[in-house]
Amino acid sequence: MAIGPREGSVLWASPSCAEILGWPPEALVGSNTWSFLFHPEDVAAGGRLAAAMSEGDIIAWVRFRTPDETRRWYRADVIERNGLVIAAFRRENDVTLQHFHTIPRNR
Repeated sequence: MAIGPREGSVLWASPSCAEILGWPPEALVGSNTWSFLFHPEDVAAGGRLAAAMSEGDIIAWVRFRTPDETRRWYRADVIERNGLVIAAFRRENDVTLQHFHTIPRNR
């Protein structure tokens, strides 16, 4: 799980990020999610993600950079509360073969 404002700077990251995403929390905190983790081709899709978040909680499929510079797709449950975006990832949500898209969810 990671928490930060919509602009993308990570304020807090769970210790489980090391196991799931390959990055220790201290590497994520203070980083800009869009430029640090997201694949360059997906940064432009960030506008779609932000627009979907304004409609409510979402499930997103995102492609992240790993420490060995490979890219992996993950499913993330994303909510926004009080100006903070909370993204939850789980190991079983490595969905590398799927494409980036969002599905609106009821709050």
